[in-house]
Amino acid sequence: MDILPLGTKGFIPTFGRHTASYLFYDENSLFLIDAGTGLSRLNEPEIKTVISNFSDINIILSHYHLDHIAGLPYLAGILPDTGLNFYLPSKPFVDIEGKDAVNRIINPPFFPFNIKDFPNLKSVNEVESHVMEISGHKFDFTRQNHDGGSMGIKIDANIAYITDTVTEENTIEFIRNTKVVLHEVWMTLEEKDSNPDGAKRHSVFEEVLELLKKSNVNRLIPIHLNPGWNEEAIEKIFSGKTINDIEVTVPFEGRKIVV
Repeated sequence: MDILPLGTKGFIPTFGRHTASYLFYDENSLFLIDAGTGLSRLNEPEIKTVISNFSDINIILSHYHLDHIAGLPYLAGILPDTGLNFYLPSKPFVDIEGKDAVNRIINPPFFPFNIKDFPNLKSVNEVESHVMEISGHKFDFTRQNHDGGSMGIKIDANIAYITDTVTEENTIEFIRNTKVVLHEVWMTLEEKDSNPDGAKRHSVFEEVLELLKKSNVNRLIPIHLNPGWNEEAIEKIFSGKTINDIEVTVPFEGRKIVV
């Protein structure tokens, strides 16, 4: 399965990078995990070419903070010829029912119409169980430690997507032996020392590396990057590094990553 990052920052888009959105696809299935401002890249010609190979797209959200759903209302216009299947985290993964959450943002006066009125809508599904099959792939879900809840996502026991959570021991078994983990990296250990409150909601790079080591995972794609980091800072922290035998692959928006 290939990964195409559309938005790699957390909170707000900065320094040319958008907020959380990622395409995952193989020959038969297309998935969009999170729908931040990175959805604007779906209008870029190279990414349109990828989308054109599929009749449907499966949209899976990790939670409902704005940096992960800001682009959600516009999917009907951005992908007018692609069928939309929504998979919305609900209890026990977050503290709200999925349809209630999206109806708050995709509804007047904030948007002209409701999600049920999308002309290319095919299905709206609540994610309430820990395992689901979606478009021929097995998905596992887990609740994470974040305000209001957030949902960790695993695809076919090969790829894990972990964002908006502290670096927590409960993640170890969930991601164990996966081929690659996309994990939030919000700060370094040095930054944690000067901003301990930030680590109460988000993840620290060195602690993420230790987490992956305990999980027998040797490849990290850092995501939900700190909006205060420019490209020079990202290069300094991550690029070209193998740390504790873990290969760190920096995601660049619009550039495919082969898993």
